[in-house]
Amino acid sequence: MTADEPRRLVIVPPPYPKTTPGFCETGNPMCGEPARLYAAGWRCPAHRPSTPKYDAA
Repeated sequence: MTADEPRRLVIVPPPYPKTTPGFCETGNPMCGEPARLYAAGWRCPAHRPSTPKYDAA
């Protein structure tokens, strides 16, 4: 890089904890119980996402 060139910004993503597939990734420290994959990530039965309830009215 010469003095005439503009400096380039380097974007560094924050560190993300690596999860083990098949184990709950909820909490800090992570739960770690056997889990299934939801859209929100790996969740055990105690931390599974809630199901929205709609009114029939």
